[in-house]
Amino acid sequence: MEEQTIQIINKKIFKQFPYLKGESPVIKNNPDGSFSFKYFSESKTESGFTIPLSVIAKVSENGEIIQITSSR
Repeated sequence: MEEQTIQIINKKIFKQFPYLKGESPVIKNNPDGSFSFKYFSESKTESGFTIPLSVIAKVSENGEIIQITSSR
């Protein structure tokens, strides 16, 4: 996947999930020809606990986001 396409996808993800801004995705090829962009971050609660945050975006070969899954 081209670097320019990756940057466009990152901007879309960061716009929807601002707490991920600055995180680099782990990109993997899927058997169906699409790509998985996995973003990981952490957040601290007021009580001091750390919560892992993750967002997985399934992206087509053309660079269109097909599906976004997030967990908190």
